[in-house]
Amino acid sequence: MSPQKKSLGYVSLALLNISAIISLRHLPVMAQYGVGSLFFYCIAALIFLIPIALICAELATTWPDRGGLYNWIYQGFGPRIAFLVVWWSWMAAIVTILLNLIFLSVTLAYTIAPASLDNKAMINAISLIILYGLTLINIYGMRFSSLISLIGVIAGTIIPVLLITILAAIWFFSGYGEIHAVTKLDLSFVFNSFSSLFFFAAVVLGFSGIELAAFHVADAKDPQRDYSKAIFLSVVLIILLYMISTLAIALVLPLKEIDLIAGLVQFFNKFFEKFGLQYISKLVSFTLVIGTIGGINTWLISPSKGIFPAVEHFNFPSWLSYKNKYDVPVSLLVIQAIICTIILLLLSNSQTIQQSFWMFTASTTQFVILIYLFMIAAVVRLRFLQPNTIRPFRIPDKWFSLTTRTAFFSCILVLFVSFIPAEKIQGSLFAYELFFTLGLILMSLPPFFFKKKQEKNREFVVTEIKKY
Repeated sequence: MSPQKKSLGYVSLALLNISAIISLRHLPVMAQYGVGSLFFYCIAALIFLIPIALICAELATTWPDRGGLYNWIYQGFGPRIAFLVVWWSWMAAIVTILLNLIFLSVTLAYTIAPASLDNKAMINAISLIILYGLTLINIYGMRFSSLISLIGVIAGTIIPVLLITILAAIWFFSGYGEIHAVTKLDLSFVFNSFSSLFFFAAVVLGFSGIELAAFHVADAKDPQRDYSKAIFLSVVLIILLYMISTLAIALVLPLKEIDLIAGLVQFFNKFFEKFGLQYISKLVSFTLVIGTIGGINTWLISPSKGIFPAVEHFNFPSWLSYKNKYDVPVSLLVIQAIICTIILLLLSNSQTIQQSFWMFTASTTQFVILIYLFMIAAVVRLRFLQPNTIRPFRIPDKWFSLTTRTAFFSCILVLFVSFIPAEKIQGSLFAYELFFTLGLILMSLPPFFFKKKQEKNREFVVTEIKKY
């Protein structure tokens, strides 16, 4: 195997996780609750992020073959269900890409021409240019693609989060911050407001993606050792980065005035205008764009590579299973870009930008939660099917039941909430439910149209998967 294919250490894997999970677009939504957001962060980390991370660590280190999610589900439920789950992963990636594209485009528009925020044509044009530019870059291999993700997570995520924290401290010590508005802890809304469930679902979605580095685990120098270390490093950093930056935004911006999409640009504009440094605000906004590009890039390539092992078990058309000399599934990337284009143009022409943003959020949540439910089922089933398999990382037996049950409960709760329209969505409840139910069914059908290849014994197939 070439040195290029064994180039990732645990730090690189952790940065891939952080790049995929930490999305600055979540911060304005979370900042509206001030210090109350910490309550949701802690609860979501305890009942979702940590259990899912533990499950991913056991699955990925025990079955580290290239294919990641597909291989895990295949081991427990066979090829058809595995194909369906990675297909959901691909659909979730497509909608997440669209979410990030909208956030990126609005950030650019707010920075360059604030009056054009409601200009759908401009937002779509920026989105499509970024989408096809990154698709072209990924076609030419993982080395440059990984570099973009690495630059994105450092220059566009970690640095902006640190900058947000420093600026918020300067704001406070300069006498501008209303600390009482941020630190006032009123958790009554948790129990008497249904909107708190939407907020919890948003936090859970902000924590999703912990499994994405598993798609690259076969590229790691030492998969069984490095992946578990990467998981725990990324979990700690993700929680800290989210908490600190959320409170910082709430300290500078009045909670009721935070824009759900452009809130970060609002933050920097307000700070630098106060000190007469408006030009710096534009530079920082461009840094946010770099970070978002890194996140889009990670989502762009990972699930499309993750679906490719299904070629081993199903009759894919030759043009669809084509890989170029850089080992990249070109056809899948091109189809992914075309699907993104169609959905973006159709939905943006029928909804406002904010409504489209919420619709994409709900759709992403549904696909992501379905994936995690099967991951939970797989780790439980494999404890019975393969009890003697050596697990380099193993959830302690005394915690196993609690871990899986907790993750299952949190996923079911979030899935239920995703089928209820948020206040931002206009229209009838029936139309909303019909749209998402039919959409979920229709987008889940394609895997069932692929014919299975002649059955092979399980050990041979697993050996074949290692080639990918």
